[in-house]
Amino acid sequence: MNFNGVQVNVTVTPSTATRINQFVDEIIAGMTLLLHTHVLGLKDTALTAVADRTVLQRTNQELLDKQKQQRKKQSQKGVENA
Repeated sequence: MNFNGVQVNVTVTPSTATRINQFVDEIIAGMTLLLHTHVLGLKDTALTAVADRTVLQRTNQELLDKQKQQRKKQSQKGVENA
């Protein structure tokens, strides 16, 4: 979510980083040298956002799996004690 409260959901595929790099290279090819730094900054931000999202999704899934295992163990424990 950005500072305006707008959230953008991006479907991440293995080729996303490649597409971002190609897009930025095409933009830079048609720009003056003075603007290159700004465009490269946007590229870094986009790649970082994609990487962060991927890490958060994996971490979230690991936590959900761990929680499911704990619930399963607790329910089995309750059945054994009954």
